[in-house]
Amino acid sequence: AAWRKLHLAVDAKSGQIVASDLTNHRIWDSTPVTALLEQTDRRVVSLSADGTYDRKSVYEATQRKGNGQAMRVLIPPTRNARLRSAPSRAKQRNRNVRSIRKLGRREWHKQSGYSQRSMVRMRATDTRRSWVET
Repeated sequence: AAWRKLHLAVDAKSGQIVASDLTNHRIWDSTPVTALLEQTDRRVVSLSADGTYDRKSVYEATQRKGNGQAMRVLIPPTRNARLRSAPSRAKQRNRNVRSIRKLGRREWHKQSGYSQRSMVRMRATDTRRSWVET
């Protein structure tokens, strides 16, 4: 039997799971982002994820969910990332690239709020672990 991946969207303040998707192991981690964002009626003000989510489809999904309101996207681009040419579609990513170049990656993690992601991830891991143990 093939294993599956559980993708979770977690409210950073409450730790509550607000959306989930179960995929097979061959799906890119970033693929379910659109489905996760569509599952919640909540206003999403920010999205934090690791570098595997630094994909055009993720930024486009956040623009659609934002409904014209800016959503803060905190995804560290690859170390040799370049600015994207379509500034309207890549505004959040380009801002992250510029900030990391200016501050350095570690300081960007602190100043941007990206380091809060590890606390949310820890809560989600605890939740997944409790599902497995019960």
